[in-house]
Amino acid sequence: MSDSAPQVTAVAAIDAQRAIVEALSVYRFRYSSEYDLQRGIVAALQHSGLEYEREAKIPSGRLDFLCSGIAVEVKTRGSLGDLTRQIHRYLQEPDVRGVLVVTTRSIHRDLPDEISGKPVRVYWASEL
Repeated sequence: MSDSAPQVTAVAAIDAQRAIVEALSVYRFRYSSEYDLQRGIVAALQHSGLEYEREAKIPSGRLDFLCSGIAVEVKTRGSLGDLTRQIHRYLQEPDVRGVLVVTTRSIHRDLPDEISGKPVRVYWASEL
């Protein structure tokens, strides 16, 4: 594998994250719980035509969504530390190229842009 291969993979992951964010940004969400928010994300992904797997099982846990190699984690509560540890576990999996966190907690916006060499992006649900 050449030195440029990890960069190419990172660019593809960032592009996939961007496509998911675009799908979410054109959809009007109404939610009062994490479950409602997840249902809205399903509708947005279906409307956009993006393929995804709901509750995808990986060795280190269960992803809310897996879309184009991006783990989409939906959070309406929890600490930044707990979320960071959870994401770190997910990013150890070779099939997970990056993470997009959809959250209602402003503290979650303090996640780093990268964990384990893979891109992390936060989409704050109040923007939806």
